[in-house]
Amino acid sequence: MTYQRDYSHIVYVLTRRSKEQGVIIVPDLLRVLDPFRLCSYNAVRLVILGQDPYKSNATGLAFSTEDGSLTPSLRVISSWLDYKDFNGNLTRWALQGVLLLNAVPTMETSVYPIPHRTLWESFIRGCLSLCSSKTNVAFLLLGTVASDYSDSIDSDNNLVIKTEHPSYYARLGIYEKKDIFDNINSYLSTNNKGIINFL
Repeated sequence: MTYQRDYSHIVYVLTRRSKEQGVIIVPDLLRVLDPFRLCSYNAVRLVILGQDPYKSNATGLAFSTEDGSLTPSLRVISSWLDYKDFNGNLTRWALQGVLLLNAVPTMETSVYPIPHRTLWESFIRGCLSLCSSKTNVAFLLLGTVASDYSDSIDSDNNLVIKTEHPSYYARLGIYEKKDIFDNINSYLSTNNKGIINFL
């Protein structure tokens, strides 16, 4: 499959770069596939596309933290849900059919991950296109980088929501309830996909 070839090539390039230049790449390359291990293609109901992983909390799942702690972005997301006791480990979302992707799944801990975007772009676009071929899937594109990928999604037969990245609101200190997740569940319910428990 094309995606397997793409992934194998990316892993080869990044592994070689890590060994030859001594750079540290996060998350662990095996964990980049966690979104697909936890949320199979047939189970996908919602795709959340972020930007890139946090250097200190990269788990493979976009926005998720291993220990459940809240990054600035997760604090904003919890405020959108109006939920105070939010757990930052989003594995429970993935198990409900939420594909948690970053537009740039890997980064180097010492530099901004611009070089990695070129490596991953074809792979991510392919994933979005494949998921949108299912129809009646919700797509939440968070931030300018994620929104750049909207042309890889069939917006006629799926729901596409674009908004600023949560880190943007965190920088401004804006923490308030939003209807984003309510609207997603309403769309999924209307199309007989069932709702997602985001709490």
